[in-house]
Amino acid sequence: MPVLSPVGLMWPRAALTLAFAAFLILGAFAKLLDSRAFAGMLENWHVLPPSFLSTVAVLFALLECQAGLGMLVGGRRRRWGVTFMVGAYVFYVVAAASALLRGHHVPVEGVAATLFPMALSWGALLRDTVVLVLAAALRRGLERRAADRGAVAPVRWAARR
Repeated sequence: MPVLSPVGLMWPRAALTLAFAAFLILGAFAKLLDSRAFAGMLENWHVLPPSFLSTVAVLFALLECQAGLGMLVGGRRRRWGVTFMVGAYVFYVVAAASALLRGHHVPVEGVAATLFPMALSWGALLRDTVVLVLAAALRRGLERRAADRGAVAPVRWAARR
């Protein structure tokens, strides 16, 4: 069975990176355009205190936009963007599974309903878990690529100090 060379993996990795960057940027703009609806969706999850919801909604959207732009720029910013995406999706999948298991109904409202019309369900959770696995695989591939080029990972650098 032939083994794919790093050059053979370059195009799928680039396509996946561009797709994730576009997804993050579009999602960030949707959240910024209607941050009250996004804060309402967060409130329906019953995971965060109500006093922080507006601030968390805007800060998360700004970080999401920065991560998407970082993925387009490349280098460490690309790895940071993918890492942010993995972390955000881990939080989302855990919060969504918790809400579904507790029987909470989480409707999709506002601009997010126009861009992503699927309400929270087990099917949506499965879809988002697949996206999480793809993002984690992309993160691992970017880390390996950086290690092959001799770049020092931040964790390893901090351990050497």
